[in-house]
Amino acid sequence: MIEDLDPGIDLDDDLDLGLGIPNWRREATLSISQTAGILKISRNSAYSAAKRGDIPTIRFGGKILVPVARLRALLGELDTAEGVSHGESIR
Repeated sequence: MIEDLDPGIDLDDDLDLGLGIPNWRREATLSISQTAGILKISRNSAYSAAKRGDIPTIRFGGKILVPVARLRALLGELDTAEGVSHGESIR
């Protein structure tokens, strides 16, 4: 998955990737749309992946959010031993 990202992108770079979310790795959660932009997939594909459980999600106040720590662990940026737990996906 991480190998699908543009090799020219430095994972330590805090650019917003044109997504309007500078320093996205420092956020607690992202929207599905923001996550789609980061993964370079369509919004519909991101919602489908979340529904299947391929993208980790939480529900908060009627919103579907993607925990950044779990997304980064999924992408191989974080070691899952760093306290990232697996939650429920949307159904």
